[in-house]
Amino acid sequence: MLLQFITASDIGPKERKLIRAHVMKGKNLGRSRRQGRVFRETKPVADHPGVIAGKAESLPVAGNMNSGRTLGLIRLFWHDLSLTSFPRPIHSDSRKLVYQWLWVTAKVLYPPEFCSEVDLSHYPWYQYVLEDEAYFHCLLAVSASFEDRLHGKIAFSPRSLHHISRAYRLLNDRLSGPDALSDQALAVVTLLTIYSYMHRHQSHGLTHFAGLCTMIRYRGGLAALAKQNIALAQKPWRLSLEFALETGSMVAFSLTDMPDNGNLGIDTHSKPVPSSLPPSNKSRLGISLQLSGMLEDIQQLATILNSTSARTRLNPMHYSEAVFSRLHRLLHFAPLGTRRLLSAFDDLVHLSLVAVMTTLMPEYGRHPTSNDLLSNMYRCAISRYTACVVTDPKTLLWALFIASITVFHNDTQDWLCSIVSGLCSNMNLLTWDEVEAILSQLPWLRDLYSAPAAKLWAKARNGKDR
Repeated sequence: MLLQFITASDIGPKERKLIRAHVMKGKNLGRSRRQGRVFRETKPVADHPGVIAGKAESLPVAGNMNSGRTLGLIRLFWHDLSLTSFPRPIHSDSRKLVYQWLWVTAKVLYPPEFCSEVDLSHYPWYQYVLEDEAYFHCLLAVSASFEDRLHGKIAFSPRSLHHISRAYRLLNDRLSGPDALSDQALAVVTLLTIYSYMHRHQSHGLTHFAGLCTMIRYRGGLAALAKQNIALAQKPWRLSLEFALETGSMVAFSLTDMPDNGNLGIDTHSKPVPSSLPPSNKSRLGISLQLSGMLEDIQQLATILNSTSARTRLNPMHYSEAVFSRLHRLLHFAPLGTRRLLSAFDDLVHLSLVAVMTTLMPEYGRHPTSNDLLSNMYRCAISRYTACVVTDPKTLLWALFIASITVFHNDTQDWLCSIVSGLCSNMNLLTWDEVEAILSQLPWLRDLYSAPAAKLWAKARNGKDR
């Protein structure tokens, strides 16, 4: 038999392929090849790249939830978090509730019209659930309460009571130890306050909040906490504003303790922002100098928000700080529950600005806090100003539309429509475009206000034509 030596230089890709094929013929001789898996063509789900085709019907989709304002969602809300390991085993229903609550935090508290998407996997309020069992039970209680509110229930459910009692026991142990002022302890007390607030137990909520303020004071104050953990500090800050709106008290934190990071990317002084208020209008308004400055500041913020696009949406933390700081200054200037020594016109403008800022702090759940105190004061301010000689009909028209959109209930619509109709007749405004042009001269959020305002205008016109 003739032997032939093969050198590496004689072998190329083609030769190696032939050698492998020859060897495999011997190994696979007599074997039948198993047929590969046949994949059926599935129908793609348009505009929902995260939804599994064929299964979207059976899975809870956040877009089906009613949160007071319909929000679009491009994927299932549990998509990024489905492999999370919690401190304790939980049922799939409880896991779903946690994801619903996290979705609300991400999509409702940070409106997608203005904010970029929150990365929940790096969000501190989600990380705590992986690290602390007390926070874990507290979050389950809040999540269960959230579902109850979606179905119109305000009472405590057995499920939420079970988890909140566990959270209390674990928190008591934490507060008596060396970690009493840790971030996790602050987060648990914050959630306990939110839990009471959701159930409208104001006294319990204020008790928890007073303890929370004491803990923050021992940490150096709200501003110092914000420098260490801005996401943690913003929840107590928001609660202080919500309690001030609800009770009429002063904001719990002083202006000097207010977090200030140079507007965090919303520095309106870094580049000129065109104001919608012509110089003649500013002088004609006739409001106090301090209130005029706050009006101009909020107008500039509204201009930035109106120009926000998909590419220029704001960081959620930056957005919250911009909103909270402006509302904080308004409530410090004139708290709602004290005797207000303001002129009729200043009172109307101030309450209108407060109402504008409340729409930038959306509530969660189907039954949000109604701001009854603000609504009652707003109605009195409108009546007080219209009883005098109206010196600025354009500002009054803006205030009427803001009141209708933000805080007034349906039972005030007929009263408002009659004033709007008479005012527009006196100003010779015949079309919605003419009305909107005037409204846009003052703080006006097109994405949130234009549609409901057009309905009010149509109702006022129909009432006039009858």
